[in-house]
Amino acid sequence: MPLRLSSSLVLPAVLCAAVAAYFVADHTTSSAATSPAASDAPPLESTEPASPALPPNHPPIAGMSPHGPHGMGGAMMPNGDNQEPPAIAWTAPSSWQGQPNPNAMRLATYKVGDGAELSVARAGGSVDANIERWVAQFDGSPRADRSEKQVHGLKVTVVRIAGTFLGAGMSATTPEKHDGWAMLAAVVESAGSPYFFKLLGPADQVDRARPGFDTLVASVTPRDAK
Repeated sequence: MPLRLSSSLVLPAVLCAAVAAYFVADHTTSSAATSPAASDAPPLESTEPASPALPPNHPPIAGMSPHGPHGMGGAMMPNGDNQEPPAIAWTAPSSWQGQPNPNAMRLATYKVGDGAELSVARAGGSVDANIERWVAQFDGSPRADRSEKQVHGLKVTVVRIAGTFLGAGMSATTPEKHDGWAMLAAVVESAGSPYFFKLLGPADQVDRARPGFDTLVASVTPRDAK
């Protein structure tokens, strides 16, 4: 009697174990079929956008760097016009040395004398708004000397600001002060957003370069001009 009882208990247990093993094996096979092997998974890609390689002096198509040398990058934002070739042409004095552009916002960069630099850029915003931003980059927001003229059919606003330059302006957490500096800038209004020619550095260097700056501004011409 004990032997028959033990057999009757063992047989159902064996059957249950076999059924359970079948379902476990079937689930494992199904999961393996629907899940790709680790070696087949595509590699993770960086979320950083690639910086396009642009030819020299090509208008920027990427976001700008907010901090260029001496803060001349400013806080300007790129716009759709930057994806088009420049609508104007200009000639820099032969004594000015062309330099690599430090950020995508620049169209051109020139070393002027021993300590000054001229940048050429294009950005949105009104003429007044940009001048106000430049003034705010100087300690105490000094008054800007301003004049307007026509150059080959283009409206040009020339501005000179002098005082203690605060590096990148209000966007800088720890401004680097430069006493006795000046900014000489020309805003050229063309189709689309305006162009900025900004000469920045020690005031004596900027003033010494004024004749060359005026010559450059006088050379600005619409590219479609005959």
